[in-house]
Amino acid sequence: MYFKVQRLLEDAYGPNTDVGVPERSLVSDIDRSMCVGTLSRRLNIGEDYAGLGPAGTSVGDDVFLLSAGKTPFVLRRHKDQRETEPAPRYEMIGDCYVQEWMDGDAELLNSCKWMDTTLS
Repeated sequence: MYFKVQRLLEDAYGPNTDVGVPERSLVSDIDRSMCVGTLSRRLNIGEDYAGLGPAGTSVGDDVFLLSAGKTPFVLRRHKDQRETEPAPRYEMIGDCYVQEWMDGDAELLNSCKWMDTTLS
């Protein structure tokens, strides 16, 4: 990968041109970080968002902002919900990344409908 980047830079700026490329490029470090960060993750695209979620994410799962969470979470509603239970019951599938939901956007948080849930 380093040599491909170096070749592209030489093609653009000419051979023997000092373009500030160190002996060891950070490209391999970035590539490794991207691979680790997306390992066992699934790309999810909705009407108004795109993000990465756990590999176990299924159609019909919901994305929630939990009050003490640092990231959004994918939750799956239990099908055997009893009518006597006061709050909906969910299974946590895992944390996720959702574009524009990650920085604690005040407008987004103010527009959220907060509700009590039970995780099991």
